[in-house]
Amino acid sequence: RDAVVAALHEELPEASVRGIAAGLHATVELTAADDERAIAEEAARRRLALMTLGEIRRIAPAGPATLLVGYAQLPEAAIPAAIRELAAAVRAARA
Repeated sequence: RDAVVAALHEELPEASVRGIAAGLHATVELTAADDERAIAEEAARRRLALMTLGEIRRIAPAGPATLLVGYAQLPEAAIPAAIRELAAAVRAARA
């Protein structure tokens, strides 16, 4: 998790990691202007698997886009490259 948080800070400094430092995923909050669905679609095109908070709740309240980034099956050495690709997907979805 620490490697994910560090890589996110480097690649997406506007993102905030929420929740406790435990578990198998990081909850990554982006801006209210970001579109979760567009980001998820762009990530999928780049062969990145992730979920959005909106996918797991029946009614997603208004608020910032939130990604659920799993890291349990990702070797630590691969995290920086994966987060770079995720950041590229976020930027592409913003364009």
